[in-house]
Amino acid sequence: MYSSQVLPYDRPTSEMTPKEIKAAFSLAMEQMPIRIENVSEYIYKRHAVRLSPSSSNEELDSLPSLIGAVGALRDQSEEEFESRLVGISPHAIDAMRSVLTRKELDGPTTLMVFDGALLWGEAFRLRYPHATWAIGAKPKSSICYGEPVLVGTSTNRHEFYPVTQLHGQVGRYLLGLENVRSLSWLMRMRAYELGFGPNPLQDE
Repeated sequence: MYSSQVLPYDRPTSEMTPKEIKAAFSLAMEQMPIRIENVSEYIYKRHAVRLSPSSSNEELDSLPSLIGAVGALRDQSEEEFESRLVGISPHAIDAMRSVLTRKELDGPTTLMVFDGALLWGEAFRLRYPHATWAIGAKPKSSICYGEPVLVGTSTNRHEFYPVTQLHGQVGRYLLGLENVRSLSWLMRMRAYELGFGPNPLQDE
C-alpha cells in the first residue's frame, strides 16, 4: 500500500477558507521533492520503471497506467457522491462525466495521484521554464479551485491542473475506460493555452 506524507488538503477545497488553502498549497510546495521521490520509488519497486520530471514523454505517458495498476477504487455513499456535485458548474460536470460514478479512488490511490501530479507538473515546468506553480483560481465551482496548478503570464487566465487531470486519467484506467489523450499531448495543449507553444491540434 502506498504511503507518503498525508495530503495537505484535509477536505474539499470548496470547504476550506482562503487562509487554509494558502497554507495547504505552501505545504505541498515545501514537500514536493520528497513526494516526487516517494512516488517515483514506489513505482520503481513495483514496475521497475524509474520516473522523474526529466523522463521522456513516452515514459511519462505511462504514469496513469502505472498508478492504476497498483491503485484501487472504493464505493461512495449517496451523500458523499451528491456532495461532490454541489457548487460545480454544469459545464464542469459535463467535462467530468466519464469519471462521475459511484466509484472513487481510494485513499492510498488518491495520495499517489497527488504525488504523481506534482511529478508531472515539474516535468511540465522543466519543459516550459516560464510556467510557475500557483493556487487554482476562483470561482469555487471550478474543478481545480484551490489546488496546485501551473500558470503562465499574469495576463493569461488559463491554468494547467495536473492533480485533477491525473485523477481523471487514473480513474478512467481503473474503470476500464480509454484515455483518449496522453499526458504528453495534454502538456502540449496546456503549453499552447498558456502561450508557450503551438497548438497540437494542428498536427492532427
